[in-house]
Order: sequence, then structure tokens, then C-alpha cells
Amino acid sequence: MADFQTGYAGLFTGKTISELMALVLERLGESDYTRYSETRILNALNRCSMLFAEKTRVLSGWAIIPMRSGVSGYPLPKQCLPNGLERARFYITSTSYTDLDLRDREYMDEHYPGWKTASDGTPRILVIGDWFGNVMKVEVYPPPLTAGTTYTSGTDVGTVIGGTALPSTWNDITGSATGGSTTTLDDTAVDFTTMGLVTGMAVVKVNGTPGSEPVGYIGTITATQLTFNNPMTNSGAFAAGDSYQIMAGEVGVVTSITDEEDYLFTADVGVIGQITVPANNVLVEFKRYAVLFDAAKITYQKPEIPWAWHESLADGSAGDILSDDTNRKSASDVKRAGELKASLSGAMLDCVGKPSMPMKRPARFTVRRKR
Repeated sequence: MADFQTGYAGLFTGKTISELMALVLERLGESDYTRYSETRILNALNRCSMLFAEKTRVLSGWAIIPMRSGVSGYPLPKQCLPNGLERARFYITSTSYTDLDLRDREYMDEHYPGWKTASDGTPRILVIGDWFGNVMKVEVYPPPLTAGTTYTSGTDVGTVIGGTALPSTWNDITGSATGGSTTTLDDTAVDFTTMGLVTGMAVVKVNGTPGSEPVGYIGTITATQLTFNNPMTNSGAFAAGDSYQIMAGEVGVVTSITDEEDYLFTADVGVIGQITVPANNVLVEFKRYAVLFDAAKITYQKPEIPWAWHESLADGSAGDILSDDTNRKSASDVKRAGELKASLSGAMLDCVGKPSMPMKRPARFTVRRKR
């Protein structure tokens, strides 16, 4: 039986989505999904989770933006909040960088007339741009003279490019194998397809030698078997009784102008935050939306927001549902709905009100929404 790992960063404690859905029913005075469907409750939880992430800006991410010679406009990661860009750096080499000033178009028009037709050079400013579909876009000034070096699997030991699918779990998961080989992990006590796993995630044989545990990287996923892209490192192999850990707690992003963005995974805690950025590329840090809850994965999936405010999502969801129910408009129902929504609002204020780290505050922008 697989469970959430308890000893490393990447674990999200607190309530699972199935537990939160049960709490929503409880707040609504229901014992089953006859009156309010699972889909309706899950949608309400997703709305409240997104609202919490947007209002509190508690979730962070980073991405490599590959530069193209002479090209100024690039999409930000899909998860980036409007006005969520925190800072940016241009890597002159993989070991040296300069901080880019963050500006908006109005500033550029006033201080750098003609900036849209600037000659190629070394980027100094990152400009908040327009929209690329539903994704925010930025422009670099001046446009890069040299194309960025491509980030590939193996650039950092233990870090690989998975694919274009964003995981629906960021929880490390452990379990006990019922079989396997150098290229497979079997566990007949679980359904891997319900865990929110994606290709590229690392699977560690945790009863290996400390510091040199064998690692396999997921290539295909079926209900009871994970197949690795290549044989496990350190001549490893899974057999019945071996303990495993699926490293799902850290994810990096590589954006793209022409294709879907890719996601990076690692076998070692903390490596993603110290990743090598190849020369002539931009690294951005941003505040992001939460990952959507998936109906097929509610047994394992947990909210990404801090565990202390998990139950407030159930309160807000129940309040929203109650407010929308035209058959429940009595004075007591209206009062109850208001109390439940106020609980979520209070939790968001409480989260925002926590003391911040003594760091320099990032530049702020007014971002024009797409009309």
C-alpha cells in the first residue's frame, strides 16, 4: 500500500481532497452526494483553491525561458499569476548572471523611446508584455544577440526533463514493491494511475545504500506498474519487499514559444532550486496558481496551500454552494453561507498577515488584462 512520504521536503500534510469533499458535505448538512454531486463539490474546491493562491500569493515557482536570437517576446509559465512576476536574471554564462530590471510598457515608452526596434544585444530589462492566448508574455530589452544554450536531461546530475504534463500531485509518495526489475516497479496494492504521476518523475529505491540509492525515471504508467526510461542507476533493481519513494515534491519549468512547456524533475531534494541555467537564458521567479484537483486522484491529492488553512477551503466551498442553491434561501441558510465564506476570507487574511522574510520587496506592476 502506498502512502505519503513523511521524511523529506515535498510532503504536503493536512487533508486529502476526498477528506475535504466529505467536510464540504458535512458543512452542507448532507451525508452523501445525492443533492450536491461530487463534480459540483470538486469544482467549488478548485475555485476556492485558486482564489486562495491568487489572493495570498503563497505559492511560488521558477522557470527557464530559453532565448532565441533577435526575438524579444516570450510567454511566462502557464501557472504564473497576473502580476505574479517576482524577479528575473539573465545568465551570461552558466555560472554568472545579471539581474534584469522589471518594467512595464509605459515606463519603456517614456524612458527608452524606440525600444521596440532596438538592436540585438545583452538583455538588461524584462518588460511586462501583452497576452499569448491565456498566458502572460514578457519582452526582453534589448533582444538577445545570441540564442540560449538548450537545457537537456543530465545538465544537472539526477535532473531530467519529463514532459509537457503538469503533475496533479506535488506530494512525495512511498510504498512497498510487490515485484520489479532494473526497468520496472510493480505494486499490486495500488493504482498508480490515480496518483497524479507524470513521465520524468524519479523513483528511488530507499533501502539502497545511503547516498547512492538506485533511481529510475518514469517512462510509462499503468495501474500496478511503473516502467522506467532506462535501467535504474547504480545497477539497481526492484524486487518484492523493496521500499520505494516517488519524488513528486519539486518541479521546475522550461517554457517554449512554439511548443508546450516542459517540466523538470529530480531524484534529490533541493536540487531543483539550485539548477544550472545554461548560458544566454533567462530565469524567472513568480507567484503561481495552485494545481487543479483531479476527480480521479482525490484519494492521494492534497492542497498545496499550507495545511493550517486546508479546512477553510471546505468552508468556502460549502458557502459558495449554499449561496447558489435557489432552494435554500431561508434566513438561516443565508446566514450560514455568509459565515462559511467569511471563514475562507479570514483564513486568507491570516495567511497574508504572517510576518514576511526580511527581503527586498520585488517591483510591482499594473498588468493590463486581455479584453
